[in-house]
Amino acid sequence: MRYSIASLSLSFSENLPAYLPRCYLDDPKLNECVLKAFNEIRPHVSNGIAEIGLPPLNPFIISKLSVEQDTSLAKYTVTGVNYTTRGLDNYDIKEFQYDCRTMTFRFRIEFDSILMTSLYEVHGHLAHIPVEGKGLGSHAYSPVNAVFEINGGMRKLRGINYYDTKYVNVTLDMGEGSYHLDGLFDNKQLERMTNEMLNINSDMVVKALTPALEKIAKIAVMRFMKTLFKIPYHKLFPQSASS
Repeated sequence: MRYSIASLSLSFSENLPAYLPRCYLDDPKLNECVLKAFNEIRPHVSNGIAEIGLPPLNPFIISKLSVEQDTSLAKYTVTGVNYTTRGLDNYDIKEFQYDCRTMTFRFRIEFDSILMTSLYEVHGHLAHIPVEGKGLGSHAYSPVNAVFEINGGMRKLRGINYYDTKYVNVTLDMGEGSYHLDGLFDNKQLERMTNEMLNINSDMVVKALTPALEKIAKIAVMRFMKTLFKIPYHKLFPQSASS
């Protein structure tokens, strides 16, 4: 599978916002602190948090997205313009773990529902259903359960330590899916029949699309992590409240 994400711009400042809770490495309840922090900053994530490189999440927009998938369930190429995701700001962090010895993060997030829309052009088949055309497309999932695993190490630059993200893995449980694609086959009857088939076979379509959605999420998370950890490690995770 091949993927391309264009114009996902991230920025940051080394001055963290005052409302961002501080969690300390020597706190025996570090994971609880970070879990609480994620939920406390929820009111701010809709508009993004520039200081840590978090783009606006409601909506989250990728100006151009290209995906080529070739598996037993799906073989297609698709290009999306203004790929827009809504619902990412309505999250509930269920679990968070950070092992500062191995520098590994693992957390699980639940979303009530996620809606994705885009101007698209597609060629191929999905869950053995032919899809061909271009127009406005949408797909929605509810609920969505996402597990993130992030591993890295420390790098030193001019005497300052920074977290260096090496690996990101994303596992998605997309829940129930619904789909609508305008412009299929340049034929309204075929368009209607194809959309009906996609929704009747939504379980298989979800299974076919999940690897692509996981890869897109992985790329986006990796870019965010690379931006976040341009901030010195000691500012994100101070060693001690007394230091």
